[in-house]
Amino acid sequence: MKNIAFGVTLLVLSGCGGGSGGDGTDGGSGSGRNNTASACYNASLYLVGTRVQEIRSVTSNGVTQPNNVTTTEVIKKLTYQGVSDVLEITSTGSDATTTYVVANDGKPSITTLGSNDGTEEVVYQPSGIALDFDLAAGQTRSYPTVTEITGGAESATYDYSMTYVKNETITVQSKTFDTCQMVLKIKYVETATGVVSNAVFTQNIGVGNGITIREKVESSSSNGSSFISIDELVVANINGKRVE
Repeated sequence: MKNIAFGVTLLVLSGCGGGSGGDGTDGGSGSGRNNTASACYNASLYLVGTRVQEIRSVTSNGVTQPNNVTTTEVIKKLTYQGVSDVLEITSTGSDATTTYVVANDGKPSITTLGSNDGTEEVVYQPSGIALDFDLAAGQTRSYPTVTEITGGAESATYDYSMTYVKNETITVQSKTFDTCQMVLKIKYVETATGVVSNAVFTQNIGVGNGITIREKVESSSSNGSSFISIDELVVANINGKRVE
């Protein structure tokens, strides 16, 4: 599930900021209770030229891994798969990729149309993987089935839902953050093998800054494989300003 994990959650949910605690450009933590997940949509993260640098601790199946160091940058707007005003966003580090995203500040919502890791292109049809942040606390929204096209051929299908659970104050790396707790549930079916995977992404997204403060991923597959991973923010900078 590399594409969904890194194409959608790493880029989209880790950049779903905003509203309270300022305009999001200064990395402020925000405060107070939030009635909808729009408090965790940061429009400034989707401006051309925005650059986010992150260091994250990673634990996989109980084993501590090396820190994950990434830099994400909004490069430009272009037309992609016939859609205009698409953002080209690059991510460098252990999971380097270019992702194509439409950000709708009015709704607010984010739609991932496709990605390219330098060796192959992945496209999400018919109209991308959409995630909405107008959800009320406790509200779940289910989405139409998405077909993943890899290298021009169908490779998988996704059925998924997103829930805004609640506003939650958490402490990671001795720092306290006001967050939106979001849960993304995905059923992923590989076309070639028929293997079915179910994954639950539980994320705490920072109010006002839009950065993923903590993420837990629980996945199991019909072939017997499973894993649990947890990553937490060590440090992040948005356009050179530290997230605090």
